[in-house]
Amino acid sequence: MSDIETFFQAVKTGDLDTVKQMSEKNPALVNAMDDTNLSAVITAAYHGEMGIANYLVASGAKMDIFSSSALGLTYIVKNLVQKYPKMVNAVGIDGFQPLGLASYFGRTETAQYLILHGAEVNSPSVNEQRVMPLHSAAAGRHLEVVRLLLANGADVNVEQQGGFTALHAAAQNGQLEMIQLLLASGAKVDALTFERKTPADLARDRGHAEALSLLGG
Repeated sequence: MSDIETFFQAVKTGDLDTVKQMSEKNPALVNAMDDTNLSAVITAAYHGEMGIANYLVASGAKMDIFSSSALGLTYIVKNLVQKYPKMVNAVGIDGFQPLGLASYFGRTETAQYLILHGAEVNSPSVNEQRVMPLHSAAAGRHLEVVRLLLANGADVNVEQQGGFTALHAAAQNGQLEMIQLLLASGAKVDALTFERKTPADLARDRGHAEALSLLGG
């Protein structure tokens, strides 16, 4: 296994000691890319290792619009957008856009800034998942970001891969306040996934009795 592979394995598994030891010995590793061209910072974020992501930032990792949006570093996002306004709708190597990343990780302030500067709330990820920012926020269980997106024109019934809507995600996760918000915003309780599952079916499958009740199940 190469040094970069070892480093990324440590990033993914939350092995901060190894990350520190390797990056102190070879500082260039904080800016390493994996074999899919994802940075160590965004990789840490995707694996829920925010402590490692923050360590890499503090150690001088170069931050682009995608990693900055994922970590909620609005001041960096602002600097980048002021220089390059079109960056608000840029597409990352993995197909995700800044607003989608800010939404998934619950970065309300960053999401708000991006929207105010032209980020498209109904733009799907450019990959097979086809997720909108609303799907990302719902999947990440971030009520305030869902509220922000809906207030700025997000389509409450838009479907992602497999026919899933944001209400399906909220039902599956048993997110009562989010279910109420989505329903109040016009979410269809009878929306069907490609497997013919309604939001109520997903709530029932997961044993979310209160969610099921809200959904009329």
